[in-house]
Amino acid sequence: MKKASSILLLVLFCLNFSFAQNNVTGPIVQAPVYFDVSPPLRDMVKNLPQHAETSWKDGIVKNKFNIRPRPKAA
Repeated sequence: MKKASSILLLVLFCLNFSFAQNNVTGPIVQAPVYFDVSPPLRDMVKNLPQHAETSWKDGIVKNKFNIRPRPKAA
């Protein structure tokens, strides 16, 4: 009896999720509101990559959001 009720619950559970996938809607196509032209790439300002923080080179990453208290040494 337990096995039959378990199988019935599993089938009902699977059927519940199989019907949820039938509501397929297509993409919504709208008319454009505004057109714009960006400046050419040659006129844009070049931002060089900045230097990364290397203060954790000793293998320990500093926790700036130290929420948990440190355990006391016994």
